Amino acid sequence: MNDSWKKRGYLIRIESCIRTILDVKKVLESSKANLQILNDVREIELASQQIDPDLISEEDVSMLEEATNKLMRELKPLWEADSVGYIYKDVIH
Repeated sequence: MNDSWKKRGYLIRIESCIRTILDVKKVLESSKANLQILNDVREIELASQQIDPDLISEEDVSMLEEATNKLMRELKPLWEADSVGYIYKDVIH
């Protein structure tokens, strides 16, 4: 796989994480959820904005994906307890 395709794949994966983070942030802000969790979401959002697509590596993308997955695991109890609203009204994938 050439570098152009590899970078394009990285950008798609990064964009997916960022969209998920922003969607979760919107729901948490509107639900007045746990402030520490919201701070963690903001921290991940800020870090994701610092990504330079020209310097990105598989390791960087994997770290962002793991941080996003960890966040979702931490938030799972809120959704299971119906403490916050839905992120999406319908299945999008």
